[in-house]
Amino acid sequence: VYSYLAQGAILHLGRNPYHVAPAVLTHLGHGYMLQAIPGLWHKTTAPYGPLYLTIVGWLIGAAGYKLVLGAILVRLLAILGVALLAAGVVPVARRLGGDPRRAVWLIALSPLVLFQLVSPAHNDVVMAGVMMLGVAAALRWPLLGIAICALAATIKVPAAAAAAFIAVAWAWRTEGLWSRARVLALSALVFAAVLAAISVATGVGLSWISGGLFSTPGKVHLAITPGTALGYTTATVLRAFGVAIGGHTLAHIFAQVTFALTAIYGLWLLYRVRQVTLVRYVGLILLLAAVFGPAAWPWYLIWGLPLLAALPRGPLFALMPAVLVVGALVISASGQLLLPIAAAPEMIVFYALCAVGAWAWVRRRERSSSADGRAW
Repeated sequence: VYSYLAQGAILHLGRNPYHVAPAVLTHLGHGYMLQAIPGLWHKTTAPYGPLYLTIVGWLIGAAGYKLVLGAILVRLLAILGVALLAAGVVPVARRLGGDPRRAVWLIALSPLVLFQLVSPAHNDVVMAGVMMLGVAAALRWPLLGIAICALAATIKVPAAAAAAFIAVAWAWRTEGLWSRARVLALSALVFAAVLAAISVATGVGLSWISGGLFSTPGKVHLAITPGTALGYTTATVLRAFGVAIGGHTLAHIFAQVTFALTAIYGLWLLYRVRQVTLVRYVGLILLLAAVFGPAAWPWYLIWGLPLLAALPRGPLFALMPAVLVVGALVISASGQLLLPIAAAPEMIVFYALCAVGAWAWVRRRERSSSADGRAW
């Protein structure tokens, strides 16, 4: 939350947080703000969207640059994000035949949301709340849904995936090749127009769409990130055989591989998406992006879980409560992961068991569907 306040303050003071890092606050008369921010982020430019930082800039300005009051106001913004999540998940669940009450309990009132999103005021919950409203709108008015999801992307980029899936699902509903092309073109135009309008209105232009937007999360190495766990485990094994290679190097390589595989799977889902599978596919790809991205922080799960919670009850719901509880408890009060990087081999075993369990479940569903003469 203090990093948010510092980056919002930079923007509120007339500087561009995508060009200068929080360290510049020392020269702007607010160097005391750096004392609340880990040194890793002192020289890191903002990786968040301009709409969010503009709002935070207003809040810290209204607080008179007082950190405690500013933190409280940003937490209130996170609570607004939770309210938007609840407002969006209810109509989606009703439309899809899910249980709105269960969805609200799982998402708006779960330990993960309260402990890892509201308390530290992570902006992911605000992005997810706006995106959820966009998906809810898209089930009736696709173009409006795309515009709202574009707005969510100016809070944090992952929401852009929802806009892409909405556009393709809408295009498949349209008869004729040229009509589909017009739908996709109109969708792209509206998405770009919203991004351009926010970029101009906030005064940062397109500078926020930079490499730092995607590379910053990779600066943190977590044992629970599959790519990182695999990299450090492989490096440990190789060193035992006399091959000297750094865990950071292999973790970066495996992170690129897992990201590429996730992107390929996302493109496959994008090609297959239809109106009836829109919510499921968007939730699934955002959940995979959170897990297999450069840093699998538990609060990133809020990208996709609200969409999956709105679906009719299925096998996933047996695991969701456990994920929501464990995800809330693996982070310490200081915001650090409780599992050290040395726990990477244990995490590889855990993920392997999860993969075996998922494969066994799929095989069982295939046999059951074949016996019943149905496709699932």
